[in-house]
Amino acid sequence: MKRAAHRLTALFPSIHGLVLLVVAIGTAAAQPAPTADLAGPAGYYRYPALHGETIVFVAEGDLWTAGIEGGQARRLTTHLQVENHPAISPDGSLLAFTASYEGPAEVYTMPLHGGLPTRRTHHGEWTQVVDWTPDGRVLYATQHFATLPNTQLATVDLATGAIEPVPLAQAAEGSYEPTGRTLFFTRLAQQGSHAKGYRGGTAQSLWRYTAGEPEAVPLTADYPGTSRHPMWWNGRVYFASDRDFDQARERWIDKPLERLSAAHISPDGTRLALTAYGQVFVAPVEQGRLVEVTRKSGVRYRSARFTPDGQSLLVLSDQSGEVESPGRPTAAGSRTASTRPTAWSGSRFATSRRSAAPR
Repeated sequence: MKRAAHRLTALFPSIHGLVLLVVAIGTAAAQPAPTADLAGPAGYYRYPALHGETIVFVAEGDLWTAGIEGGQARRLTTHLQVENHPAISPDGSLLAFTASYEGPAEVYTMPLHGGLPTRRTHHGEWTQVVDWTPDGRVLYATQHFATLPNTQLATVDLATGAIEPVPLAQAAEGSYEPTGRTLFFTRLAQQGSHAKGYRGGTAQSLWRYTAGEPEAVPLTADYPGTSRHPMWWNGRVYFASDRDFDQARERWIDKPLERLSAAHISPDGTRLALTAYGQVFVAPVEQGRLVEVTRKSGVRYRSARFTPDGQSLLVLSDQSGEVESPGRPTAAGSRTASTRPTAWSGSRFATSRRSAAPR
């Protein structure tokens, strides 16, 4: 059911100042509706679609439009059923959207500035508008053509009514580059948990399919989490993801000695054991590679010292819950699981902050 605006949560700033347009459904005549004074009660605004200076969005289960510069929103639909997932045509004249006016959700279009909607699909089952193709066909997701419960993409030609499935066994979201030959898409539909750091079998990832090529190419195989909602713009593909880029980014620490808690030189005088940030590093006295000796999440080390032969380190650790002194190697490669090269410039070093993620 549609809820009153004052019970909804705002997602983007209020917009004011355009003339209201209303769509009548079926044989009913179009009737004027009150304008939305979004400067008052906050609203819950979803599924924005942008073209030029115009934005269309969903609020209270209806479609609204406004200028991107701000102003009063115009309500485009007032049907009792919900409209969602609007997409504006490449020429800016039409609006495609999903609605369930006559039962299951189907694809509809209407003039961008208001008018009667036209039904474009008759699958009798769930469909969802995704985007437009560069040549003016509506791109939508459906399970109508799948023999298995897979979501696929299809296009509908508004001039002829011809419907053509995209030749992919699985595809749920997508965006074409300007020539219309290459589609950037997600294979799987959105899994509904919204859990950040989800790594399960239904995590969405990005793929690229070019007409004429034998198969699609994965684009985000290096990341096991979620990558979705691809959008082509000015030669690049933008997408939503739960990557924590700040935690994974390399950070140069200009004054590492400010966090240095212990230092010990090796018996031969060529290396230095450094304890900082709860971790242990071995650095050459001269220019060279810094080796991170300890690398275990949630464990802190301190007071690292070389053994008399210079081949091992003695460190204090809280891994067992008690402060104890396990031995550690001093050379990279002697324990590949616990050593990691780190950039070293003699006066500063770089570390990578990574948060533990569920697997």
